[in-house]
Amino acid sequence: GGGGGGGGGRALRTGDGLNWADIAGEPRMGWSVSHDLLTTLPEGEVTLRVLRGAQANEFGAEGWRRFTGQVYGVGPDSDRMGVRLKGPVIKRESGRELLSAPVCPGAVQVPAGGQAIVLLADAQTLGGYPLLAHVISADWSRLAQLKPGDQVRFVEVTLAQAEAARQARGRELAWLRTGCRMAWGHR
Repeated sequence: GGGGGGGGGRALRTGDGLNWADIAGEPRMGWSVSHDLLTTLPEGEVTLRVLRGAQANEFGAEGWRRFTGQVYGVGPDSDRMGVRLKGPVIKRESGRELLSAPVCPGAVQVPAGGQAIVLLADAQTLGGYPLLAHVISADWSRLAQLKPGDQVRFVEVTLAQAEAARQARGRELAWLRTGCRMAWGHR
């Protein structure tokens, strides 16, 4: 191609690094990248925005307050299928059986034990646990970076706020693609 590879025009190899400082921060030629796209999670507590799930009402007002009012730890048994939360137990007020339903990344399911699981990219496509919440898509990159021992807090947002965040993230990613094309000479 046009010499746009990651290692002096060649394909990336183990040990290669990308110097994001060259494109982040101060605008160059009227262009810069959002630091949120280029940084890893901060130390300490991570906040993820959520919408109420299809069965949120089955946990009652107290269950929802507990979910959004407490800090949860990421359990050691988390993997690419899901982030397993450790913390205050969230119990359903209803014991009725649920039919399996479609699920997607970001779905917060609560098994009978009351410890929530947030689904990730390799999760199943159908689930039978009640859906308490959904992490908004604009926060999926932060969700995917969580590792065992991290602390996470969930904050409820409106559908309008979630849509605005999704659109803002889309603009940031489009701007990043434009800058990469400029940096590597592709138009």
